[in-house]
Amino acid sequence: MSRILVIGGESQESQGALAALSLLGAQPLLAPDLSEAQSALTDDPPDLIAVSLALRSPDDEQVAGLLEACRGASPAVPVLALIPSTRLKGYEALDVFDDFAVSPYNAPELAARMQRLLRLAKPREESTVLAFGDLLIDLARYEVTQEGRRMDLTFKEYELLKFLASNPGKVFTRETLLNRVWGYDYYGGTRTVDVHIRRLRSKIENGPHLFIDTVRNVGYRFQEPR
Repeated sequence: MSRILVIGGESQESQGALAALSLLGAQPLLAPDLSEAQSALTDDPPDLIAVSLALRSPDDEQVAGLLEACRGASPAVPVLALIPSTRLKGYEALDVFDDFAVSPYNAPELAARMQRLLRLAKPREESTVLAFGDLLIDLARYEVTQEGRRMDLTFKEYELLKFLASNPGKVFTRETLLNRVWGYDYYGGTRTVDVHIRRLRSKIENGPHLFIDTVRNVGYRFQEPR
């Protein structure tokens, strides 16, 4: 049974998430605020986190702290932002989350979004490792290491790297990457892909190898080190 942490107390957003959980048959874990959520993450990381932003914005320091705690607990735990429709305007930083939903919610649709994140985050049974020079991508453990050092990647950064590295040499447009990695027309459009590519490069291209190549006017491809 999947364990889903819902952060937001009695907000309409968190109540909507609980309705979706009942459709999934998942075990709800409740945290009224961000400080209690961080304690829960430290003790026993859940399979998914749904956080209400009714009183916060993605740039809020406490939200940033929550995301840092999530990544520290387990890079494979996706984070779903729950946003009131009255506060959607001005949310430029939504790409820090793995997905988002806007209230009022349709419970089956919200449950489907949660199920998709859970499916993507589930480790594979076989221990498959993609190796490119000193860069290793462990598909079973959802872990990326370089020169033996574990890379601190977000869930979406990992998914993007895994997809590109699984198809070395093949060029993908931004629209294709958005569809294959995010799964739908994400709020923010193809800019989201560029932002994640830039972050990936800053983390994995500090050595002599350049892994992600920009194909002008087309998109991106993963190239094996030569």
